[in-house]
Amino acid sequence: MPVLFPLAFLVADAACSLRSSSIWLAKATVAAAALISLAYVLISGVTYDHDHRILGRTLGVLRKTADPVAFLGDYYYDVSIYARLDQPVRVLGDWTSPSFWEADDWRRELAEAAAFDPAKAKTTLVDRRGTFAVACGQALWAVGPEGAERRMPELTTALRILESNGAVLWRLAPAGCTGPATPSGGASAAGLR
Repeated sequence: MPVLFPLAFLVADAACSLRSSSIWLAKATVAAAALISLAYVLISGVTYDHDHRILGRTLGVLRKTADPVAFLGDYYYDVSIYARLDQPVRVLGDWTSPSFWEADDWRRELAEAAAFDPAKAKTTLVDRRGTFAVACGQALWAVGPEGAERRMPELTTALRILESNGAVLWRLAPAGCTGPATPSGGASAAGLR
C-alpha cells in the first residue's frame, strides 16, 4: 500500500509527457492516489490492534513512579512508550548463553550495549535464574508472554492485571521491609526466575 502514491505519481508523470492536454488526467491520478493513501493510513490507524497499546497505557495508569517494571523473555518496545516509562526496564533472560550472538535481534543489541555501561547492565539485564531486588514497599510490574506462569512459579501468586495480544501484565506484591538491605537500598525479595 505505501507504494500507491509514488506509483500513481509515475503514472501521472507518464500521462503528462504523452500529451500536454492530459494535465487533468495527471491531476486526477495524483488526487486519487493521495485520497487512497490517506484513507489507508486513517483506516489502519483506527483498526490496527496488534500492538500492546492497551497494556502499556494500563501499566502507565496503575504503576507508581518508583515501581520497577520487568520484561520477561521478550522486549516489548511499545509498552515502554505507551506507559511513558522514564527508567530502563529490567529484562529477564538467559544472558550467559552464547546463542544470542548468532542472531541480530534485541537480545544482541542489549548485550552489546552492556559493554558501554556494565553497572547499568547488571541492574537491567537480569539472568532468568536470578532474583529481582525490589526495594521494600515497591510492587514489581512484569510483562511477559501468555503461559509464563508455567515457567516462572512466582507469577502464580502475582495479580494478573491484563492480557492483550499475547502479552500479560502482572503485579507482584510489594516486598516486605524485613531482611538485609541490598546494595540498591532495598530488601532482597523473591522475584522472577
